[in-house]
Amino acid sequence: MKKIVSSLFLAILMLAFSTSAFAAAPNVVVNTPFSSISGNPTVYSYQPPIAWYQNDTDANSYFAEYWILIYDESWNVVYDSGVVTQNTTQKNMSVVVPTLPKNTTLAVGVSVKDNTGAWTSDTTVKFMYIEQ
Repeated sequence: MKKIVSSLFLAILMLAFSTSAFAAAPNVVVNTPFSSISGNPTVYSYQPPIAWYQNDTDANSYFAEYWILIYDESWNVVYDSGVVTQNTTQKNMSVVVPTLPKNTTLAVGVSVKDNTGAWTSDTTVKFMYIEQ
């Protein structure tokens, strides 16, 4: 019993001093496009950059990476940035992506990872429609 209690205490102690054990995940709000309703997407006559606001409540944190995924109406991936290094404390970000399909509703999602390794836990998908 003493060995189990010692092991449990050691595990709790390790968690208490781990930088990511109690780290909060960063938050992301996609600003461009701004519509969160698929039936009423933000309409553009040009292809806008994807813009978002990122925030982290952890002290001394920075944003290590981001990942952008864009889907068509059938939820097929039309753009995948892959995991991209950013290493910044900047909260407002904007990225130009390659040419996207036109005359179809597109769903845009952005996730961010902070320096503790925590990824955004909840990202609101935003919708846009690029006219030709």
